[in-house]
Amino acid sequence: MEKKDAAPFRHWRLAAQSLLDIHKDNRDADVVRLARQRLQFILTAKETPKIKAEAGEILGWLGDPRGDLEELVRIKGGEYELEDLGKANLKPFGIGKYPVANQWFEKFIQAGGYKEENWERYWTPEGRKWMKENKPQAPLYWHERQWNCPNAPVVGVSWYEADAFCRWLTEERKDGFVYPRSGRLRQPERVKRKENILGGNVWEWTRSDYHARTERDDFLFDEEIQKLYDTESRDELRKKWQEKNRQLPSLRGGSWYFYRCFAGCAYRYWNYPYVRYFDIGFRCARTSK
Repeated sequence: MEKKDAAPFRHWRLAAQSLLDIHKDNRDADVVRLARQRLQFILTAKETPKIKAEAGEILGWLGDPRGDLEELVRIKGGEYELEDLGKANLKPFGIGKYPVANQWFEKFIQAGGYKEENWERYWTPEGRKWMKENKPQAPLYWHERQWNCPNAPVVGVSWYEADAFCRWLTEERKDGFVYPRSGRLRQPERVKRKENILGGNVWEWTRSDYHARTERDDFLFDEEIQKLYDTESRDELRKKWQEKNRQLPSLRGGSWYFYRCFAGCAYRYWNYPYVRYFDIGFRCARTSK
């Protein structure tokens, strides 16, 4: 049986949640600041995933003040024992501490990332074909409350959208961002799928070609496959993805929607670059100077 959270954690969560019923312009700033502090304490306490998930979501809607949501962790160069590749010498690089969150992706939208005048600027040639065909203005689930909590991982993004975000980010920060991560270094992460808790991370797009096992700067947009996907022709899609010359970006990391056995650096999954599922997001990486 899952233990109940200790007082006053439950009271803190209820009090903080009640603030969401008040328009943000009418909330007392000192009360909001105190609520954020209490929620952050819960996140670092020894509590159940369910309680932490609730606290994290409330914090997201109140405005998550943590400064590390956009942080990239520096990985030292050297020899590493990689679960799926054996020993490998890696150059120094940086990788996102967390998957890209909704509040970070929103900056890309506000900067005009989806506007046609910026297609040449941020989108790959195949991505522009996809944009012309679909004309999205935001991720697929952007306006659905279940998926758009500001500090939650952005989902419903195609490979092309994630790539465009990192091209924009490279221009903004001018420090060598690459996207998606190569998929070569990955520590197992916990995935929680119990009692309908949507906790844990999402699958993450990479630049690695699933069949060729090489990195690509772009993935072919196939209109035939798009139509099969739109009409849910699963048998035909299955035949297509098995073609060895088919360009398919690899996914890494597992998600809350999959079993825990999928959460490890040895496991590779795949999907078509234009799918926009609710359990697929991405994480940024950059080369070190």
